[in-house]
Amino acid sequence: MVDGTEPTGLEPLLKEHGITFLDGVVIDPVSRLLGGGVTSPLVSQYDKDHPITSRMGSTASFFPDARAMKLEQVEHRGHGKRQMRSVLFKGATQGWLETGALDQGQVEFTPDKDMKGPVTLGVAIHEEKQRLVVIGDADFAANAYVNAVGNSDLFLNAVRWLAEDENFIAIKPKQVTDAGLVITPTGGMLLSWGLMLFGPLLLAGIGIMIWMRRKRL
Repeated sequence: MVDGTEPTGLEPLLKEHGITFLDGVVIDPVSRLLGGGVTSPLVSQYDKDHPITSRMGSTASFFPDARAMKLEQVEHRGHGKRQMRSVLFKGATQGWLETGALDQGQVEFTPDKDMKGPVTLGVAIHEEKQRLVVIGDADFAANAYVNAVGNSDLFLNAVRWLAEDENFIAIKPKQVTDAGLVITPTGGMLLSWGLMLFGPLLLAGIGIMIWMRRKRL
């Protein structure tokens, strides 16, 4: 999981597998409609054939300040070795890879400079007993974002696949959490008076109406 544009030291290893990170910032206007920022691309389409993402369906994932990458063909790495290379997911279907500066606060797609989405954000390599998953973001698994829609499922599935525990890969149902009731002091006082005063008065009034009706009969 790679964050930022600083060199990680892994670039030569990734290049051997045909993985190269692209310069620029991924822009996704759709994320703003769902409460995210335009630099947090949304992913809802995954590789249906790979164990990591085959059960994700249309579950959405967010990747704050993600880096785009490209997966290219590489020369055969050895006799008898079978290499499986997969683009796990792409993001910013309605967005682009912005190569200009963001200091002016507004960005727009420039056809001759920017790359139109969707852009690749995650890949997987499987060669004999070697497995590699590369994701252009680490924040999606941080405490602030891991519980956002499909982020935790995607992260755990990737870890289980790397550990060769495909049988444990599954999309767990989201637990319904009690959000609690937020009420002002005034509202709390009115609620208390309502329970202690208006409730008994209402019951007393209903009792009197029933008694008067029976008396008339």
